[in-house]
Amino acid sequence: MSISKKMGSHLCSKIQALSSKIKQASSNGKWREVVSGYSQIQRAGVEFDDPFVFPIVFKACAKLSWLSQGRCIHASLFKRGFEYFVSVGNSIADFYMKCGDFCSAMREFDCMVSRDSVSWNVIVFGLLDHGFEEEGLWWFSNSRVWGFEPNVSTLVLVIHAFRSFRSYVDGEKIHGYVIRSGCNLVDDARTVLDSMTYKDVVSCSTMISGLARCGRSDEAIAIFSNMKDKPNAITVINLLDACSVSADLRKSKWAHGKSWEDVAKIRRLVKERNVRVVAGYSMVLEGTMARRFLAGEKLNQSDCELNDVVQSLHRCTKLEDRSTGWI
Repeated sequence: MSISKKMGSHLCSKIQALSSKIKQASSNGKWREVVSGYSQIQRAGVEFDDPFVFPIVFKACAKLSWLSQGRCIHASLFKRGFEYFVSVGNSIADFYMKCGDFCSAMREFDCMVSRDSVSWNVIVFGLLDHGFEEEGLWWFSNSRVWGFEPNVSTLVLVIHAFRSFRSYVDGEKIHGYVIRSGCNLVDDARTVLDSMTYKDVVSCSTMISGLARCGRSDEAIAIFSNMKDKPNAITVINLLDACSVSADLRKSKWAHGKSWEDVAKIRRLVKERNVRVVAGYSMVLEGTMARRFLAGEKLNQSDCELNDVVQSLHRCTKLEDRSTGWI
């Protein structure tokens, strides 16, 4: 083998070793080592062509707030056309956003040949993170016009960002969109939950609520049954919603019995803080007319027929309780 081939082979091996070192340093959060490793590759004078390493390098520059170094790396990639890879373009836009260079981030976004959900998330979250709520809302609201469908991660982060937004109306718009999209995204959310090693109370409660809204009460109840942590009051309320959707009286009573202390705690807080709540009610069909009765309301003596119906229902419920062991 000639000397030039030996040197070339040795150099390629060294580049591969540095590439592996960069990936390893990234997984350990050693961002300075990532940039140092890439600098060594550049000094070697070899045309490095691994598009999976570039996003790691830009992430490191963003973590370290090294704007000038990142710009130099971007310039070298621009000459070689690597920024037209979607993943590389996303990482460049994200780098500029996190470093506060919004103009460069927007310019990179505009120059991208193709975009995915990550591309839009970079701009929306970048603006929100820096306190530009109105601009972030504008991008989020108009993104669907350009063919972008928000995923679960987008909606969760946008809701979190707009919880304290100045404009209540704009917050309501976001909330309304999420509710309308919820049933389409609940399967994605379930996939995320199932992939989690540790499913905490918040995750389970959120999933139970989403399933209940979409009428999938059996799945919501199954998640509640398999919870490892003790459910809190919010979990129980979401579960009762799910039970009400399926009109499952037995499971509603079971949920109530399992966490009665938490429900009582919520009621105390509601009373202490003077929170207005919608009163519960029941419907009774009287011939062709439906009569509604608020919780705690008493029947008049003149409503003899209705009184008989209510008493009959009450007796049936007691019989069911005795047969199923709920009392």
